[in-house]
Amino acid sequence: MQETYQAYADYVELIGYGALIHDFKNLVLRQDRRYFERIEATVPKIKEAESRLRQLIEGDAEKAALDTFSATIDRYIDNYRLMQQLIDQGMTTEVLDARVKIDDRPAIAARTQLLQLFSARHDRVRQASESELNTIKQQLIFGVLILIPIVLVSLLFVRGLLRLTRSNIRLEIARKETDTLLQTTPDSVLAVDATGTIIKANKTAIDFFGYGDALLGMRVESLIPERYRTNHVSQRNMFFKDPGRRSMAPDRRVIAQLADGSERDVSVELGYADIETGAFSVISIRDVTEQKKMVLALQQSEKRMSLATQSMGFGVWDWDVVSGELIWDDSHAVYLRHEP
Repeated sequence: MQETYQAYADYVELIGYGALIHDFKNLVLRQDRRYFERIEATVPKIKEAESRLRQLIEGDAEKAALDTFSATIDRYIDNYRLMQQLIDQGMTTEVLDARVKIDDRPAIAARTQLLQLFSARHDRVRQASESELNTIKQQLIFGVLILIPIVLVSLLFVRGLLRLTRSNIRLEIARKETDTLLQTTPDSVLAVDATGTIIKANKTAIDFFGYGDALLGMRVESLIPERYRTNHVSQRNMFFKDPGRRSMAPDRRVIAQLADGSERDVSVELGYADIETGAFSVISIRDVTEQKKMVLALQQSEKRMSLATQSMGFGVWDWDVVSGELIWDDSHAVYLRHEP
């Protein structure tokens, strides 16, 4: 599955906030035509990476999750082309954002599901290898106990060793593939046991929080501001009593605290795994600080525009010459004696 993980990482890298979506948001806010060229160059690479990933996924569930994820990306591409027309028509940033805004939540949920499906596939390979390993051990012990003729015992022993070696190799490959998946994903990923101890972290998480290798073995509550830690312990305990895939506090602000004491807005997706070595939660963390700043800046701009139009006694309207749609604000509606 090494090739599958690499194809997934290549695909996501072309889409994240350092690539397509980042350039799309900047194009809305700045209307800088240089971002047209960047997006135009990225789109063929995204399609090529998606095609390669589709050839490697298995099962209807993985295909459905990828279909949901890629559908959102296609909407970004379609709206980028629409944005070219709107900018040429001189649309304001506020109107432009309203016309091309896209809901990312289905794609985020689908991406999390895809990661969990890949992880489940890893677990199946690992469990099959461990089962075969146990069977081989039992066969070897049985052969010794019944005192099979020396030649037969020798042949069985050699055969068992070969199978044992192959099983160990497959098990090691599965472990390395799991590590590769963790290290190649662009989000910070943590594995936390029921006591709140961090038992696994990818490089993105180590770099983001700034603790280095000391991050392993820390309590997960150390990564949130002190004012929230007491409540988080009870929430963590509740999660392990009723585990499952979900977003953490989707309607509230979620804050992470870094090693230097600074705070960052994050979105958090929770998953759960239960294997022979124990149960643990899988936490996917994305830094959305800059995204929230852009949303706040846009909201403040809209508020200032509203105050300006109200104080001056005039309204604002926009006519889409392509679709014929006419949009106006509340002040203009009052002026025209229409319902706002």
